Amino acid sequence: MESVVQEARQIRDSLQMRGFSARNLLRERFRMLAGMVNPLVRGLITEAPIRAGALEMRGFRARPRRGLIDPVEDSPAEIWLRRGVLALAVLQPVFLLLWR
Repeated sequence: MESVVQEARQIRDSLQMRGFSARNLLRERFRMLAGMVNPLVRGLITEAPIRAGALEMRGFRARPRRGLIDPVEDSPAEIWLRRGVLALAVLQPVFLLLWR
């Protein structure tokens, strides 16, 4: 988790060096947030197999035998959260065009 926070800080700092500011208007904060989401999510997706392998080697499993035959079931809240994140990802280019 600490590496994710550190990566978010690096992205924020690089955006500030490019002229984005999070201290001014709400619109500027949204522009900066939109600029941070894409690289941060890409980094998390890229590192996901590495993190999963490390956790599995340490023995972090919900059940003794886990595989494709035994899928993880999501709660209704997780399903709606996933749908919301997907909707935000789809609408991100629209937001970027509107905030310019």
